[in-house]
Amino acid sequence: MNGKLIELVNGAIVESQMIFAKEHKIPLCIARLEYGKQTVKEEIFKDSIAFIHAFIDYNPILLDKDNTYLLFLKDVRIHSAVKMMKKLIFSLKIKFSIKVSRISITLVDESDSLFTLMERLDRYFLLIKTSKNEKIFYGTKDFDFLAEHDKTKLLNSIFKKEPNIKVYNFFKNIPLIETAKVLKFTDDFLQIKIDSSKLSFYKKNKSIFIEHNLLPDILKADIFKIDFSNSIIYLSQIEFLDSSPVDREEIRVKPHKNILVKVFYGEKLLFDGIIVDLSISSILVATQLAKLKKFNNIKNIEDIEFNIKFDLPLSEKTFLINVTGKIIKIMGNQVVFNINTNAVSKSKLSSYISFRQHQLINELEKEIQNSYEFT
Repeated sequence: MNGKLIELVNGAIVESQMIFAKEHKIPLCIARLEYGKQTVKEEIFKDSIAFIHAFIDYNPILLDKDNTYLLFLKDVRIHSAVKMMKKLIFSLKIKFSIKVSRISITLVDESDSLFTLMERLDRYFLLIKTSKNEKIFYGTKDFDFLAEHDKTKLLNSIFKKEPNIKVYNFFKNIPLIETAKVLKFTDDFLQIKIDSSKLSFYKKNKSIFIEHNLLPDILKADIFKIDFSNSIIYLSQIEFLDSSPVDREEIRVKPHKNILVKVFYGEKLLFDGIIVDLSISSILVATQLAKLKKFNNIKNIEDIEFNIKFDLPLSEKTFLINVTGKIIKIMGNQVVFNINTNAVSKSKLSSYISFRQHQLINELEKEIQNSYEFT
């Protein structure tokens, strides 16, 4: 199949998808994904494409150019599409050792033609080459998140067009989600109104996270004043985040007591530490900084599989969790591991997380009650 025919077929399919989205009034994002230059066995490559197809809920995948594909994300808004693609990059690397070199994403607008839509995807795709670190560039017809360097101007336009937001507050990793309305935004200062019984609880936090349907990234803002009589929170120091606690799909909890963890390579103990928090698929471990120095010069450390062991306190007994895992990130004296659990370990972790959730919810209810008594 020659390039001209591929372009013709792809154009027809993209247009039909756009028509479907407009007629059914559902959001549709289109992403262009490029595999990095690497040697991949045919069977692994086939499995990776099947994985992507399932990952995007079996929506169409089109071969665009060499090693480049168009992905259709139906009923997905721009901020969710960016989250999905970040997760896809990570999953392809962990499951298939395939690296994605770049992704461009845009949201179909009611007034878009095939030309204007593909022009945005092309422009974002090319702009990635000018960045040393970014793999994902994105935007919409109204808001070009690449060309718009004035954060204040961009946010002001968005909040005027749609003032409704979601506000996330966290109590020991448990999210408290509220709807709110932007009242005013000027010079990096934001006023929001919250109709919530938990308003008094915000005085215990230094910052909050904000989600907006037209923004692909989560905003973080510092709380500097709360007007309880009018239910208004005053915010400053607003910043875009590439990742945040809001993006977590799994529940993370802090242990109720110290859990010692040991990390091995083969049979050799590399270091031990304390679990800071955990989910079904990952753990955050704190250890002595000196014990991590040996990892500084190891290349492709994220591809190495370690053995991880710890005793999980369940009721009056403990259960040995013995799993394999890979390092996702090292932050000072803390290490994030992605862990591979079997059915038994997964069940035990799930039970412990549920137990901690119940404890934390009871703590939260007491905190809110106390905050009312002293308001």
